[in-house]
Amino acid sequence: SLRFIQHHNAKRIARHHRLIHSPHFNSNSLSYLQILSVSQNHPHNPRFHQHNTNSSHHCRSFSTMPKGNSTTTTSSSCAQSKLVLNCEVSANSSPEQDLKHIQNSKKFQKWYKELCDNYGSENVEKIEIEYVKRFSSGDIGFIVLDATIKCKGQKVPGVVFVRGESCGILIVLHCEGKRFTLLTKQPRVPVGRDILEIAAGTVDDGEVKGTAVREIEEETGMKIQEQDLVKLSHETLYTSPGGTDEQMTLFLYEKNITKEEMKKLDRVESGLRDHGELIELRVLPIDQNLYTNVRDMKSLLALYMYEQRQCSGDGK
Repeated sequence: SLRFIQHHNAKRIARHHRLIHSPHFNSNSLSYLQILSVSQNHPHNPRFHQHNTNSSHHCRSFSTMPKGNSTTTTSSSCAQSKLVLNCEVSANSSPEQDLKHIQNSKKFQKWYKELCDNYGSENVEKIEIEYVKRFSSGDIGFIVLDATIKCKGQKVPGVVFVRGESCGILIVLHCEGKRFTLLTKQPRVPVGRDILEIAAGTVDDGEVKGTAVREIEEETGMKIQEQDLVKLSHETLYTSPGGTDEQMTLFLYEKNITKEEMKKLDRVESGLRDHGELIELRVLPIDQNLYTNVRDMKSLLALYMYEQRQCSGDGK
């Protein structure tokens, strides 16, 4: 029920409150939204009780619960009785509008359809929206949610980073009988270091090959055609199914190149700087040292699949 959800969130907020009053607390470690949630919704704050006794619009946790029997859920549309909003999505809209926007977004729809197709919509118990990241266009970019389903009679919880489709492109350069690859080196905040990796990007418009072509041009400056790309993977691959729904398609692009052309690519700065991309291109020979230096899984997998392709006779 909504009352149980509010009680659950009050307990979670209390845990945040204890964290803030801990001697080890660093205010810089919490986002503005988290601090706002604690300051406005903590049970010791008189306004907290006012928020919870008035309209659900003022609750940090919000759910559109139907009157009477629960609504029927289909694989294409999530019943809002199962959706709970635990974050502020937009300051200019109501919780009902936020939930509807999330529910109708392509990324949520795709994830939810996959969930229902495999486990049945009747086994989806609850979905709590914890965080939503919007792009500058206003479209929903990423969603972090906490879902509970039933599988074989057992409750199975899962925290999901809804990211959607993506693509990765292995670029192989042939120069004077030797093979090289063109990688990007860029800072990756989640792992706290610069990472060598293949060109890659998020598919927002459903056009996987089109996205791959754009990513190559944006990250490397090379202009290619869709027909120049060869699929390395017949199926889309899950990058980290324990935490995200991201599905990646891997492509191969091969090009004959001169030494002079190759020198012009190596250690060149590229990427969309106004989008926060700080990329340095690296041209490296495809040998055992490459596998030692690369720690990115999609890149290693693409290299392995390329080598398998060569061994099977499908490559050049």
